[in-house]
Amino acid sequence: MQDLIAKYVVPHEEPYPLLVLLHGMGSDEEDLMGLAPLLPKSWGLASLRAPYAYGPGYQWYSLANVREPEPADFAASLEAVEQWVRQVPERFPGVDRSRIVLGGFSQGSVMAMAAGFSGRLKGLLAGVVVLSGYVPDHLILHEGPAQVFWGHGEHDGVLPYALGEVGHKRLEAAKAHVQFHAYPMAHEVSAEEMADLSAWLESLSGGARG
Repeated sequence: MQDLIAKYVVPHEEPYPLLVLLHGMGSDEEDLMGLAPLLPKSWGLASLRAPYAYGPGYQWYSLANVREPEPADFAASLEAVEQWVRQVPERFPGVDRSRIVLGGFSQGSVMAMAAGFSGRLKGLLAGVVVLSGYVPDHLILHEGPAQVFWGHGEHDGVLPYALGEVGHKRLEAAKAHVQFHAYPMAHEVSAEEMADLSAWLESLSGGARG
């Protein structure tokens, strides 16, 4: 698979922490770049494009059934994401290597969790961000980053709120400290959620574990 296409914005002052985001099904790398103004000014943002075309946008994997990823797609995308993250210090020479965070929205958050808790990115990530995501039944979680932010809408009609409650407990079982937030919203990102995420990012002091 070719290198993933990315769009990014980074601050002038170095070293800077970096949030890497993965978009949801049917979207693209431009979508989550709109969150940049809502993040702490000291943070850089990189948004990656999924490798598979889906409608007018892209997807990280197709679905074998309701919420279970098609295995071959999932494995190929996971490998591509992990490879991209490993190369972050080379791609961004000014990055603070102790504060690299991987996250995503919906399907993108599933990929972020899978990469963060694969056991293959040890020492590279300070945290994982899950925005309206879920943990697929097949996914085996190894010890990953100590810190996780999970935000989920109480009225989510795509990935019901109950999936967030079950999912974040599975991450806690993998020894992660999960800051879980419920919001009165549907399958979306809200200003309140971004304010909470920004505060969480600012609280990270480095020292990547997973």
